[in-house]
Amino acid sequence: MDQTGELSAVVDAMRLGLEPDRVTRFKTHLSLYPETLTIRADSDEERPLLVCLHPPRLTEFQFAHRIRGLVCLDAGLAFPRGLHAQEVDLGGARTVGYAWCHYTGDNPPFRAGLAQATEYMDRVMERVLDELPVDRRAIYLLGGEGAALFASLHAVSRSETFAGVILVGGLLLPEIMADLAPEKRRIPFLCIQRRRSRPQHAVEGTRRIEDLRGLGFPVDLEMLKGDSEPWHEEEALIISWLSQKAGIEVHE
Repeated sequence: MDQTGELSAVVDAMRLGLEPDRVTRFKTHLSLYPETLTIRADSDEERPLLVCLHPPRLTEFQFAHRIRGLVCLDAGLAFPRGLHAQEVDLGGARTVGYAWCHYTGDNPPFRAGLAQATEYMDRVMERVLDELPVDRRAIYLLGGEGAALFASLHAVSRSETFAGVILVGGLLLPEIMADLAPEKRRIPFLCIQRRRSRPQHAVEGTRRIEDLRGLGFPVDLEMLKGDSEPWHEEEALIISWLSQKAGIEVHE
């Protein structure tokens, strides 16, 4: 890691209230060399791992505040910061929440973007597993808002790696999941949605979750009402679900 990365890691540690030696950054050599922030658990033993995909519309500072409470988990954390690949953009201001939601039939840009995003995440995971002591039976993927779609697709296509996936809002495409995992094991999902000013979106989301269940995926659905401080209720649900699924302890 160069000096810039070292300084960035120190800033991350200050934002999250952590010791600097627990926070590191590395670059993945693909296209625009996006960065990944990793947080090591307070232990050198193998621990569960939670990989959190950066929602497109949030700045890094905003995202750090959203995931601040997750650092109380006795687990490794990894935050791939961004990816720009045709129709895929987990770190900028467009795509996953827009172009992807208009998917219909055989869409070459969609498939190309998905392939490049998958290559990116494979490289990220290879580096993360090399750097952090990880219990490989307890690796979970979290996608919030615009990153939820790719998180769901990637977790299903890599079900041999991920033990489960957590989605906060965002879009689901069960028909694509069926193509990606026709014979693979069905990993569990936690889907968290909010009933906001557009109830039809919640209805559509619920229907897609029923489609997901129809494919054989175990789904825990949590419906929250109205607005709240960013991710406070969502965070509590995520921690509770992970505590049950992965046996992760929480440090107050």
